[in-house]
Amino acid sequence: MVEQSQPMRGTISRVPADGMQGVIANDGGQWSFELERTWQSPGAPMPGQAVEFTTDAQGVVTRVVAVTASQLAAEKLRQATGAAAEWAQGPGKEKLMQATDAAAKWAKGPGREKLGKGFTAIKKAELEAPQIARDGHNFVYGKTTVEFSILTGEVMSSDKYSETHVHGGGGGGYVTTGALGHVHGSTSPVRISSTVDRTHEFWLRAGDGTEHAVRLAHHDIPLRAGQKVSLISFRSAGASNGWYSALVNHSAGRHWHLFRGQGINKKLGVERYTGMSILIAAGIYLLINTVLVSPLFLLFAKMGWTSAAAAMGGISLVAVVLAIAYVIYRFFRRSGRIAKVGARLDEHQEALIREAYAKG
Repeated sequence: MVEQSQPMRGTISRVPADGMQGVIANDGGQWSFELERTWQSPGAPMPGQAVEFTTDAQGVVTRVVAVTASQLAAEKLRQATGAAAEWAQGPGKEKLMQATDAAAKWAKGPGREKLGKGFTAIKKAELEAPQIARDGHNFVYGKTTVEFSILTGEVMSSDKYSETHVHGGGGGGYVTTGALGHVHGSTSPVRISSTVDRTHEFWLRAGDGTEHAVRLAHHDIPLRAGQKVSLISFRSAGASNGWYSALVNHSAGRHWHLFRGQGINKKLGVERYTGMSILIAAGIYLLINTVLVSPLFLLFAKMGWTSAAAAMGGISLVAVVLAIAYVIYRFFRRSGRIAKVGARLDEHQEALIREAYAKG
């Protein structure tokens, strides 16, 4: 059996070509190699490629294998983790123990109350659904109030108008003349579309004699002078402006929805996606890594770089999985809340419509 050297690392400085041997350079010098006899990796060798090679007793290269990017990354990780393990067992051991002890004392002492308050606030904000109630005409959702009002009166005048917007595009092209005088070219087709904005304006005289100008955009509701109607409107608590959400025509015995519950919720943001779940998920990730990595790293560092790296990677993976799972859970829970608020706003508005009919 031919005696082989220990595997060495190097970089291809010249690839075998035109009858010339390739050259591998490393810290120990340069080594020649032949493509057919020694190259044992798929694909052709490339200049600057990292390789692992062995030689026989005479120093002749007998085997060359390309080093993959994953191998290089794993080696760098081993080096970094080994250095960290050496630091943790040496000068860093006392510092890590001090930091861990300080964190534990803080969590048991002054930090205990702060952590408790923080988790309580998160529980109330993210896990406990706000209570839904009715206060007169108003819709109450936790600490948020949507003010509803009903305006009843007689239609004095009713006008409708529409505005058409025409949009166009395309129509470009070119014409050229060839060397023999032939003319050719092409054009893009012309695309034309239009949208119509409808607006309904009418004057309403309330029971106390005050007159109100009403403008409804994108709605075409049949009204005529002399009819008795009720307008239901909504706004945020304390706001000066709002929106009409429903119109009841007492004379015709009909009503129209201008906004549904989900539209009201979207306008006012009664229940919405806040992004708080992402911040909490980031906190979960940081907490798990901060609390567990330092003490476990000290434990596994004594077992070699492989165990320490596996422990750190496992903890980080668990933290990532838990953080992602929490975000997904909160997304579906929040979606359920949004759907529930929209449905309850629909119910609230239907109750106001029935009330308007009854009083009309």
